[in-house]
Amino acid sequence: MFNLKSDNQTIEGKVTITFNTLEDVDSIQLYLNNTAVINRITMNDTDLEYDRKSPKEFLVDVDVFLISIGQLNQKENEVCIWYSYSLKEIRHPNFVYRPDWIELSLYTGWYPFNLESKSFSYQIDFDLPKGYTLVSKEKVEQVNTTWKMNNSRKNMDIVCLLSNNIKTSISKGKTISIHYKGYDSKQINQLENTTNRIYELFETKFGRRELGTNITILANPFNHPMSYARRNIISISTNNNLTLKDELILAHEIAHLWWNNASYGSYEEWLNESFAELSKLIWIGHKYGEKEVESKIVDYSDKSIDTQPILNVGPNHRDWYRIAYLKGSIILWEFKNKLGDDDFFRLCSNIADQKIATTELLLKYAKKEVKEENVNWLLKQITKNGTENIKYK
Repeated sequence: MFNLKSDNQTIEGKVTITFNTLEDVDSIQLYLNNTAVINRITMNDTDLEYDRKSPKEFLVDVDVFLISIGQLNQKENEVCIWYSYSLKEIRHPNFVYRPDWIELSLYTGWYPFNLESKSFSYQIDFDLPKGYTLVSKEKVEQVNTTWKMNNSRKNMDIVCLLSNNIKTSISKGKTISIHYKGYDSKQINQLENTTNRIYELFETKFGRRELGTNITILANPFNHPMSYARRNIISISTNNNLTLKDELILAHEIAHLWWNNASYGSYEEWLNESFAELSKLIWIGHKYGEKEVESKIVDYSDKSIDTQPILNVGPNHRDWYRIAYLKGSIILWEFKNKLGDDDFFRLCSNIADQKIATTELLLKYAKKEVKEENVNWLLKQITKNGTENIKYK
């Protein structure tokens, strides 16, 4: 149960976490907002002790909680946590407190989670002040001031928006819902049409998604430094006008609807970002022609010429963007050139369908589909410094 207090600045939570098994485990590691005041943590009605520390990771608003469970009877596998935290203390520039746009995700640590888990389901009741709405990718049910949502699929994040001043646009095919503020109807139509066109292109290249075409978009004009995507939900922050830069960010985030299976926080995340950035290049070529995408590839190649091997770094590395976004995407572009479009996109479709989440599995699967010499070339590129002189064709 969660509660947005009447001051609209504080969230209270009582969370029950059911684990598949806790046998042979004497402690649990969870992430939670670093300003959280912990009132109580229990297991089977027994109070638990815990330590907390700041992780050396990209989560600036999150602490790590190491909860000791010792020799307790672990058959029930349930841990309960009571806590509260201040929304005004959020430091991440994407999630700074706005009473009319309270966006929650793992970046804010609003619920307890573990970065290595991508397979949890959830049931949530959220009590909101009168006039507030909760938006999520799930079907949300309102009972008085309580908003209920649940998801039985495998998840790695719970994204939702709390607002007392939001508009909604639903596409004619009822497949895209845009929840927004600060845009006029012309801009929203542009966003909706562009989203449809990008999605349709990627669907022809990477295949139909298991989760279908229903997409929730949270769109704001605050010009935040980051947009992001999760399964069936995209958060995009733009300038007041929807510029070419915004369009290309949208293409990258839509691509994450296919490319989102690698675990966050490790070098394996290059799979998510490199394939999404490659997809953006494909959109550029499709809409703007060969010269534009060739110019991008030359630019990416120049900027990644002195980078470290992909397999050496993770998201905290100072050159993560140049390595995972720029270097990785043009390596995949050259891999496409070597295979030819038909074989490459067939491989991509199968990789997405199989939910390939590690480099090892990617290479192993590719060897079944394409010539081994091409797979060996790919392995060489992701384990070497810099890049070769990669061209459009």
